[in-house]
Amino acid sequence: MKNRDIIIKFKLIIQSAIMFSLLLFQSCNSDSPAAVASKTRSVLKKTMPYQMKDGKIKVLIIANTIWSPYIERFIEGCASEGNALGFNVDTLVTGGNSESCKEAISKAAKDNYDGIILSHSGPVYTYDSLLPITNKGIKAVTFDSYPYTIVLGNIKYNEMVKNVTSTALKDEKLARLSLQSLVNSFPGKKPIKVIRSHMGPGIMPIEARKRVYDTFVKNGYIEEVGAVKAHHSSGNPYREVQEQLLWLLDSDLKDKEIDAVWSPYDELAKGCLEALIAANRRDIKLFSIDICDEDINLMRSNKSQWISTAAADPRQIGVVNMRILAAKFANERTPKEIYFDVYLIESDKLKDGVNMSNITNVIPRLGDSGKLFSNYEWMRKIRVIRGGRQGQKDKK
Repeated sequence: MKNRDIIIKFKLIIQSAIMFSLLLFQSCNSDSPAAVASKTRSVLKKTMPYQMKDGKIKVLIIANTIWSPYIERFIEGCASEGNALGFNVDTLVTGGNSESCKEAISKAAKDNYDGIILSHSGPVYTYDSLLPITNKGIKAVTFDSYPYTIVLGNIKYNEMVKNVTSTALKDEKLARLSLQSLVNSFPGKKPIKVIRSHMGPGIMPIEARKRVYDTFVKNGYIEEVGAVKAHHSSGNPYREVQEQLLWLLDSDLKDKEIDAVWSPYDELAKGCLEALIAANRRDIKLFSIDICDEDINLMRSNKSQWISTAAADPRQIGVVNMRILAAKFANERTPKEIYFDVYLIESDKLKDGVNMSNITNVIPRLGDSGKLFSNYEWMRKIRVIRGGRQGQKDKK
C-alpha cells in the first residue's frame, strides 16, 4: 500500500472516530454541539492557556512504520482520546522512511502544532529531530522511539530530550513470556529446533526481543535451524518472510527436524503462518509477539498451530500517550519513561466472540494500562462536558 493511500486510510479512520464521538455526545448530553464546544474551550483555556492562545489545540501523530492492524489500533486510540479532550488531531504514517519521518517532525513546528506523538522512529535521528521543536515549546511523547543521545552506536539512556516522555512496552518480558511458552510446549525436549523470523536492522524493540532469544539459545533451550528476515524498509514484511519461509521449507530445511517458528512481531507471524499452511507443515508450532483482531481470528482458527502471543493492547497505549501529552499541556508533572506491562495470550482461550474490544474478559489485566493518567480534575470536567453520562461515570 502506498504512503498516500495509508494517510487517506487513517484520515478516514479518524473521521469515523470523530463522527462516532459526536453521535455519542448528542445522545448522552443535552447541550447542543456548539455549547459543548464552547464549554470545552473554556476548560482548555483555563488549563492550557499557552496552547489555546489561537483558540485550538493541534496535535500531530507521526507513525514511522508500515500500515498494519496493530498500528491502526494504536493511532485510533491516540485520535479518539484527543478528540474526546477537544483537540484537533492529524495523523501521518511515514512507512519506516527515516528521511520522511525527520521531515515530518521538523514540519510540525512550521505548521504550528502544539504537540506531537511520535511512534517507531529510529535511534540515530530521534534526539536531534526532537530537540529543535521541544526548544520551541512543542510538547512531545514517544512510543517505541528512542529520544536518547547515541554514543559510538550505543543508546545512552541517561541522556534524552528534556520534557519528553518516552513510552515503550516491556520488550524483554514480551520475549520471555513468548519464549517460555514455546519451551513449555515441548516438555522434556532440549534443544527445541526453531526457525526465527526477524526484521531490521535498527528496529530497537525487535532487537531487544532478540537479545532475550539469544539467551535461550545460549542456555541450550533452543537450537536455531533457520531464519527468515524482512528488511527495515520493507513495505510488506508479511509477504517477505512468507516467501522466504516457504522457500526454506521446500529446500534447505526440507528434510530437517523443525519444532517451531518464533516471530517477535505479529506481521511476521502472519506471514510465517501462511507459509506453514501452504507447505502443509501443520506439525510446526508458531509463537509470537503483539496482538490485533486479525491475529485473534487467525489464532482461533489455527489454535493447534499458533499457540500463543505476548502482548499489550495498542489502543490503550495510544490513549495513554495522548493523555500524557495533554498532561504536559496542563503543566502536570509527567515521567521521563513509562513501560507498559505485557501478558501472555494463549490461543485456546480465544473462544468465539473474543476480540480486542472484549479481550479483557479473557485476560483481565490486559486492560490495566487504560487506567493510567485518567484522574486529573480538568480531564474529568471535559469528560462530563463532552461525554454526558460517561463523564459522570468516570468521575465516580
